[in-house]
Amino acid sequence: MVKKFTLSPMTIIILLSMVTACTLPFLGGAGPATPEEGGVTAPGTGGVVPVASGPGAPTNTDGAETIFIPGGTFWMGSDESDTEADVDEMPRHKVTLDGFYIYTHEVTNEMYAACVAAGACMPVHALENGPTTHYGDPASSDHPVVGVDWVMARDYCSWAGGRLPTEAEWEMAARSLEGFRYPWGEDEPTCDHVNMFGCSMPPDTQTVGTFALGNSPYGGWDMAGNVWEWVYDWYAPNYYTFSPKVNPLGPGIYQDEDNPLKVVRGGGLYSQSEQMRAATRLGANPYRPYDDVGFRCVPMGGLALPENYVDAGDGHERVPPEGVDEGGERVEDPIPGLCVDWIGWRAVSCPTPEGLIRLAVETVGGYPDTYTLSVGGEPFDCHYNDPLDVLACEGPASSLEGIPWPWVVFELCWENECGHHCEWFTAVRPEDCDERETEPSRLGLSVDCPRDGLFSITFEFEPPVTWDIVRIVTPDVSVDLPCVELSETSLRCTAPDLPAAPDHYEFYLHGTDAEGTEFETRPWAPVRDDCPVDVLPDERHTVETICWEDDTPAVQINHAPDAVLENITIDGAPAVCIGMAPGVQICALPDPAGVERAVEFCFVGGHCYGVLVTAPDCPLIDVGPEEPVCEMAPVCWPPDAAAVDVLCWPADVEFSYAESGIVLPCEDWGGGRYVCTGVPGTAGDLREITACLADGRCFYKTITIPACGAPPTDVWNLTHVGCSRREGCYEVLVDTYIEWLTSLDLIEGYHIFYDDHGLLCELHPTIPGRFYCIACDLPDDPGPLEACLWLERPDEPTCATFTDFAVRIPATCEEAPPEEEEPPPLTCSDYTTMDTCQAHGCVWTKGPPDGLEHCYEPPGP
Repeated sequence: MVKKFTLSPMTIIILLSMVTACTLPFLGGAGPATPEEGGVTAPGTGGVVPVASGPGAPTNTDGAETIFIPGGTFWMGSDESDTEADVDEMPRHKVTLDGFYIYTHEVTNEMYAACVAAGACMPVHALENGPTTHYGDPASSDHPVVGVDWVMARDYCSWAGGRLPTEAEWEMAARSLEGFRYPWGEDEPTCDHVNMFGCSMPPDTQTVGTFALGNSPYGGWDMAGNVWEWVYDWYAPNYYTFSPKVNPLGPGIYQDEDNPLKVVRGGGLYSQSEQMRAATRLGANPYRPYDDVGFRCVPMGGLALPENYVDAGDGHERVPPEGVDEGGERVEDPIPGLCVDWIGWRAVSCPTPEGLIRLAVETVGGYPDTYTLSVGGEPFDCHYNDPLDVLACEGPASSLEGIPWPWVVFELCWENECGHHCEWFTAVRPEDCDERETEPSRLGLSVDCPRDGLFSITFEFEPPVTWDIVRIVTPDVSVDLPCVELSETSLRCTAPDLPAAPDHYEFYLHGTDAEGTEFETRPWAPVRDDCPVDVLPDERHTVETICWEDDTPAVQINHAPDAVLENITIDGAPAVCIGMAPGVQICALPDPAGVERAVEFCFVGGHCYGVLVTAPDCPLIDVGPEEPVCEMAPVCWPPDAAAVDVLCWPADVEFSYAESGIVLPCEDWGGGRYVCTGVPGTAGDLREITACLADGRCFYKTITIPACGAPPTDVWNLTHVGCSRREGCYEVLVDTYIEWLTSLDLIEGYHIFYDDHGLLCELHPTIPGRFYCIACDLPDDPGPLEACLWLERPDEPTCATFTDFAVRIPATCEEAPPEEEEPPPLTCSDYTTMDTCQAHGCVWTKGPPDGLEHCYEPPGP
């Protein structure tokens, strides 16, 4: 049975009461307040939210919801001091954009299918596995479409009457003029903000508009995570060094003719948390579809491209799945854990009769594509043992001449998609080589995963030897092993799971060949870290069976919060899980109860752990009738009087009265909710509230009386009308003097407009009741300015009219306020890494004052 995780009825009622009592922040500022006036429905609120209107109404014909992004100047890219930023995000630079519209959400499967049905778009090539499987699935019609290359995304936006956003437009829509690090601000990303790697197991796309906490300041959803998004620009890693300051379009031509790339932004379902930053950018093949790339459009027609601009053609590249059960290609960079992180243990054998030594090296965190190993300048012949993550090498024992006893010093170089690296390492020679019998000329071994405290090991050897002693050896015990000859050169034995150290097993073998020659060897094998084990080796990893919500068999996995989960399986199938907290996953166990299940969970980097669990019997517990309870909270209702919001559960209990020294008049709002007015006292007083049911049970709570009330609108003031830094725009300040109005959450809505044209406004961050607005493209003789606030139900606004608005508009605004001072230009000494140093034409070398490597100005001619 697949568990359907739901909220309890009480939780739902409380959440509904919160939505009723409070108003969500407006998306995009002030504007039309009803659908008939041009408002839009805010996702997840069920209500109409005013949005800003801008020049040139949206031209999209696909019905997509849009938001207006006001023009302005913002800082684009990342500062060099940002340790998570890549070089292609530098230098940080100012960019000025005109206002534009952009889609509120990513284009969905359903939207794209409509374009395909119209004959204007190429169908998505859905694969057997991965997010592309959702295309055509009615249950996932509102997931973002993936498996579309840049050309397909461009064609859709063109069909819908728009285009792809430029890279600068996308970044401004994500981080606003404030230059936030993430779309939602500066807080580190969590699974409540975004759908990133580790937030769903296995990784998968989520419905657009799921993560309200991750919204951008203008109300854009999923501008971080879920899927990467195609933008219009060609990709150049150094483009920011010569990017225009006003309305940049990206390079006019792709820099690499053999590998033309377009930019993708925003991070996706396979991305790490640092790629949720609004400045993150990648280059991707525009003719290739990816499993983690979608798009959104700008509904404002085409771009005015320069004459020498080279646009993309109409080609398409299709990449086969990586395997029978695999999905499509990902645009994501390799996950860091797949690269060799460091070198683990090393072991050296005694010389063989042929004068060879064997050297084994553990590579932790991944495997190299190419590698070389040398000892004393002599190259060794190596092969990589993939299951064991061990590099096994063989070379002449003479290479040890001149190296002090007991060390073996070797150089290891490896290269993979994470780069090229060389390091020197040491290993310790065995101490008793001269006392040993003859070593076999070849000895290989492989171990199976432990099961019930035992594991099997297979020895391969030459010449043929009959072994009379085979033991597993630890510092404390030596155990003889039962073995079966598979052939004259292979032997399979069963051993207890007794590592000599946490990372390896040690063995002792003694035997003779047909001529009576004695052979003795002490091989070792690494402990496999990719096996389900009966006891988890990391004390921070625990697994326990539970009954989820009383009736559903489940398993709770607790793991180290600093480890990133890659997948969870139950009996080899992907598990259905929900993250409860950092390091805590609840996964449903299949029916029936009493059946043993193998639970395995793997982390980025390839380390897996697992246990065998028995599904518990979880009968539905009859808890009897729910005890009634009443919760109370202070509210302003209507705005000029203090009131108390009473919520009683179950909703059908009979409410009697509320009092606070006097009996309060209460209005039944249905669903167990009552609003009781007339709370005596002044703002800041503490009052005890009593709420009683008809059966005589009462509930008590002490509340603080809120500051309520709005002064008459005739004291509202049009405080300022002046020039703005934006050409053709004016600043407008309106003071309502409502001391308790410090957040838009406290009112039902607002609207500041002239001649039915809404102003883009926001509440002043430090002055209660003050609105700061921008008015652009005013006519020669605008009408009066009207400011309205929706303070209470029914929706009748409280309004003030300013008839002197037109005469207070400045005649000219030729002298704009000075722009924000540019930061001082960076010099070579400011760069702290070799990559950024060399990228800016500087020299990275050793020098004063400490003899370490620093960045210097290049020498003169």
